[in-house]
Amino acid sequence: MKRNLKLSEIKPSIKPLFPIAMFAVILMLLDPKLGVMVLLIYVGKVLELYFTLYQFNSETFRYTHGILTKDSKELYYYRIKSINVTRDLWPMILGLYNVEIISKDPS
Repeated sequence: MKRNLKLSEIKPSIKPLFPIAMFAVILMLLDPKLGVMVLLIYVGKVLELYFTLYQFNSETFRYTHGILTKDSKELYYYRIKSINVTRDLWPMILGLYNVEIISKDPS
């Protein structure tokens, strides 16, 4: 089934990371050093997701990410060989997917 895509942008959701933040706060009460470490990892992941952008238009897919420096990769649809979507147990519970795009392009 072929779809005509309009220019669209998708920002990853931060909501699935909320249970990790709650876990970090509880852990901070029990062991402050370990709780701070988990909280710093959480903040890093939130920033990583906040500065990630997926853009789709009629011919290309673009992935842009980075906090201090922006890195952008563009892939033409005609170069896509296959798309694999997998879900493990915990990501499935949180509503997350792993999407792997295999293309003819070496990058």
